[in-house]
Amino acid sequence: MIFDLAPEILWGGLSVLVLIVVNALLGIWAAVVAGEFDVRELPRFLREHVLGDLGPLLILGAASVVHPAVKALYLASVAALDVKYLAKIKDKLAPATPAEEE
Repeated sequence: MIFDLAPEILWGGLSVLVLIVVNALLGIWAAVVAGEFDVRELPRFLREHVLGDLGPLLILGAASVVHPAVKALYLASVAALDVKYLAKIKDKLAPATPAEEE
């Protein structure tokens, strides 16, 4: 049996992976600059964010190869995760504003 992996499945998963890596690198850089970096927190980050987001996405991607109707759910999930990580990256790149005094 030959599986035909559609390009949108591959590129969708790759886009999420790239955004996760960029988000992680920016977070590590910000923590190092602030002097708050703790290497012991990396496994928790991998478990909660990387595996927590990519695991179900990989399952949906595999299911969409077998059953094409799942592809819409997969692409919607990719879009939601892309927006999530783009917002996180935007927040990390935005200049810190002082808290408003009340």
